[in-house]
Amino acid sequence: ALIYSMLHLCGYRLSMDDLKAFRQMHSNTPGHPERGVTEGVEVTTGPLGQGLANAVGMALVEAQMAATYNKDDLKVVDHHTYVFCGDGCLMEGVALESLSLAGHLALNKLVVIYDDNKITIDGSTSVAFTENTAVKYAAMGFNIITVEGGNHDYDAMRKAISDAKASTDKPTLILLKTVIGFGSKMEGTAKVHGSPLGADDIVALKTASGRDPTKTFHVTDEEYAHFRAASIKGAAAKKEWNATLEKYTAAHGPELAARIAGTLPDGWKAKLPLNGKSIATRKAVSYTHLRAHETPEHLVCRLLLEKKKKSKKTL
Repeated sequence: ALIYSMLHLCGYRLSMDDLKAFRQMHSNTPGHPERGVTEGVEVTTGPLGQGLANAVGMALVEAQMAATYNKDDLKVVDHHTYVFCGDGCLMEGVALESLSLAGHLALNKLVVIYDDNKITIDGSTSVAFTENTAVKYAAMGFNIITVEGGNHDYDAMRKAISDAKASTDKPTLILLKTVIGFGSKMEGTAKVHGSPLGADDIVALKTASGRDPTKTFHVTDEEYAHFRAASIKGAAAKKEWNATLEKYTAAHGPELAARIAGTLPDGWKAKLPLNGKSIATRKAVSYTHLRAHETPEHLVCRLLLEKKKKSKKTL
C-alpha cells in the first residue's frame, strides 16, 4: 500500500479509485507489486526476501556499469539503490545470501532501511528471531546506522540517509526502530500487521493527527503540491541525465545506450560458443557468467578465446 500511495501522490497514473481497489482481482494495485502492471513499479516482488535480492542485483549492476563505462569527465552511471525491508524479509535465506554478497562486493551505493518493529504476522519476533541484527550485518561488511525514533524523528532519518550516501567502502543497513500501528489502539501488536483498523480507531487516529475524521481517501491540494514538486524535480534530473547520456554516446559510442535499452549487437547469436554435446549445468553456468566489469560483448570475446585455447590443447 505504501508504494501505491506514493506513486499516486507523485503523479503516476494511479487514481484514487485504483487505491480503493487495493488487493482486488485485476486491479492496478495487486497485493504484491508487479512490473508491467502498475506504472512506476520497477520490479515484481512477492516472496519475502525477494525484494532484497532484487536490490542487491540492481546495486551490483550499478557498480559494474559505472566501472565499465564512466569516464573521468562523464559519470553517466552514478546512483544509489534504496530498499525497505522488515523482520520477515531478514529471516529469509535468500536475503542472507544476497546481502552477504553485497557486503563481500562492498556495494557502497546500496542502502537497506530495516523497519525494526519487532513484529511479524505471527506475533513478536521473540518467538523465532532473536539475533543481534546490527552485529550480524556489521560482520557481513555493512555500515550500521541506528535511528531510535523511527516513527517521528525525521531529522535523524534524513541524517541517516545522508550518512549512508557518504559511505565509500560499504553498503549500509539503517535500523529504523519503529512501533507498528503507531498511534492506533492496536499499536505494537501483530493484529495491525495484516488487518485493517476499525472505523472508530481510524477516527481517533485521524483526530490525533489533526486531520478531518469525516473524510476518507482525502488529500488536500497543498499535500498534492508538495509531492508533485518532487516529481518536477525528478523530471528535471532525468532530462539532465539524458543530456549527459547523449553527450557520452557522441564521445564514446552507442554501446552504453544500447545496453540500457536492452538491445544486443547485430549477429550476437552467431558469436555464441555453442556446444554440440551435452554439458553439466554447473559448467554451463560458467560459460554464461558475466565477470565483474565485463560487458556482454567482452563476455562473447572471452568465451571465443577460451574455446580457441581449448582447441589448440586438443590438437
